[in-house]
This record gives sequence, C-alpha cells and structure tokens, in this order.
Amino acid sequence: MELVTVIVPTKNRLAVLKRAIESVKKQTWENIEIIIIDEASTDGTKDYLSALQQTDSCVKVIFNTHSIGAAQARNLGIDLAQAEFIAFIDDDDEWVPEKIKKQIDFLNLNKEYVAVTSDFLIVHDKGKLGTKTKHIPLAIDNQELLCYNFLGGASMCLARTSALKQIEGFNPLLPSCQDWDLWLKLFLIGKIGILNEPLVRYYSHNEDRISSKLINVYEGRKSIYFLYRSLMTAHTVKRNISGVFFIKILMRKDGFLKKMSRLRPVFKYTSFRLLLSYTRLLFLSAGK
Repeated sequence: MELVTVIVPTKNRLAVLKRAIESVKKQTWENIEIIIIDEASTDGTKDYLSALQQTDSCVKVIFNTHSIGAAQARNLGIDLAQAEFIAFIDDDDEWVPEKIKKQIDFLNLNKEYVAVTSDFLIVHDKGKLGTKTKHIPLAIDNQELLCYNFLGGASMCLARTSALKQIEGFNPLLPSCQDWDLWLKLFLIGKIGILNEPLVRYYSHNEDRISSKLINVYEGRKSIYFLYRSLMTAHTVKRNISGVFFIKILMRKDGFLKKMSRLRPVFKYTSFRLLLSYTRLLFLSAGK
C-alpha cells in the first residue's frame, strides 16, 4: 500500500479544521502522512495542532511565524512530502471515507495519468442555496479548461508527486485561480482522470465574501489569460476577455438590471454553464 501525503494549509479556522482532519483520518486508505501548515493562527489552532502532533505519529505540523498564503503553504508541503502521491484538502472542506482509495486505484490502473479529480458536493453555508452535486464532464476539452475551471478545487485533487514537482506546484503570485492554474499545468504534462461520484464536501462561503473578493477574482482571471493566451484559439480569447470584463462589471456598485444591460455583449461568448454561474454571481453582487 503506497504512502499518500495529505497537505492541509490552515489559518484561524479551528472548528472546521478539526472536521477536515477527521475526514482524512477516517480514510479507508491507511498509509497516510498528514502535513499541516499553520499560517500563524491566533485562535487556538496552534495548541490543538501541537497536541495532535504529539499523539498522532502520522501528523507533521509546520508552524509559520507569519502568513505566506495558501499556495506557498501547499508548496512547502509538496517539498516535504515523502510519498509517491499527494492530496490536498482545504481546512473547511471534508472528504468521504473512500476518497483516497478510489483515486489511488484509478492512478494505479492508469499509469499515463498524472492526477485525478472527482465530482463533489457543494454545501452552501447558512443553507441559503442548499446542497447540490457538481458533476464534472468525463471528457476534458483543453479550450474549455482554458475558459473555466470545471475540475474543482485543491480538495478534489490527488496527483503524482513527481508531476507536482515537475510543474513547481502552485503559483503563489496569483491572487486567485491557483487551483485552476494547477490543473492547466498538470494537463500540459499528462492526462487528468475524473471519477464521476462525489468524494468531497466543498463548503462554499460566497454569500458572505462575494463583494470583498471580487478584486482578487478579477486579477486572477486576468493573470490566467495572460499566462495561457498563446494556447487559446481566437474564440477562447474572446471568451476569456469577456469573463474578465464580466468580473469588472460585477465590481461596480450598480443594481442587477443595470449590470445586466452592461453585460449584454458578454453573453454571446459565454457557454450555458458559465451563463448560469454568471447569473448567480449577478444576483449575489447586485447592490454591493
């Protein structure tokens, strides 16, 4: 049974961090090391992790004296990993018990694949939008992936350590879209597998932070465009520019109808999936 390194960056989320770690420890795949990078937490996380490290030999904790950001924290974990495979989990997400086993089994049967993702459950906090399953298309189209991260976040990813080191892990210079960038880099060096069953519970907090984080989304999408535009077809270029423009409009302090009128030119370059996502963001951001 191969060793799997699980990397968990965390900062000031003690209550949900315990849930995430419990879901890792309940995995049916038993050969796991857990590397937790604490980003200078001040809420009791340090005391909890210190005690956990002393009582659980599979847990290793890195205590940063100052925050270096989630991307760089994950890269630190990649550098320290001893395993052939690496998985990531955000401190506010949760895995189903067979997540690692099913993904390792897939990669062992498909040696040409460098990473694997899965469907996931989106759980909206406060229950405003309920819980729904996010299904990932079985076929990966490179131009579609250049327009939209449909492969999920870091919590869905399990990859070969060699592949992650080849692409130099996450890009810490991106203000957002680090997960999307990771999938794109992995896709450029090999195949990415997809398991069509929900193996992760992804807890979404967009309702509370849509307005405060839009600037990061805007800068992240713009950065992705400039990093990968040489790989884009003319149509994909138009879709990306439209996406950047869309976020820029969301940042304006206009009402829903006014934003809709400004965005009419964007929609003709937008897929149905993105249109639904954009419409939801419009509702959430209107009047912010």
